[in-house]
Amino acid sequence: MKPNYAKRNMRLANNTAYRPEQFRLQDFFKIYAPNIHIQLEYVIHFNCEGRNITRIPDLVDLDNKIAYFLNGEIHSPKKDYYNKLEIESSTSWKVENIYKDDANWCWLWNDS
Repeated sequence: MKPNYAKRNMRLANNTAYRPEQFRLQDFFKIYAPNIHIQLEYVIHFNCEGRNITRIPDLVDLDNKIAYFLNGEIHSPKKDYYNKLEIESSTSWKVENIYKDDANWCWLWNDS
C-alpha cells in the first residue's frame, strides 16, 4: 500500500482537520471580498459518466460557485487538470487549482 504523505505530515504537525494555507486563503477573502460567502472544505457531489463522485475543495466561493484547491508538492498537475475538467463539465462549479510554487500564491504556504 502506498503511504499517504499528506496525512502522515498532518498527523506529525498535530493538524488533522485544516491546514494553515486554508486559513490564510480564508482570511484573504474576508479582507478583500468581505461580502462573498465562503466555506472551508465544502462537499461537492455529482454524477459523471454513471459514477457518483464526491470532491472536497479546500475553500469555496458559494456566491459565484468557485471551488479552490490548494495543491502542494505531492499533487499531480495532470490529475488536478482531469479533476477540474470532470467537475466543470458535470456541474455548474468552476475550479481554481492553486499551486504552492505559483509566484502569485506562494505566500499562502509561508510560515511567517
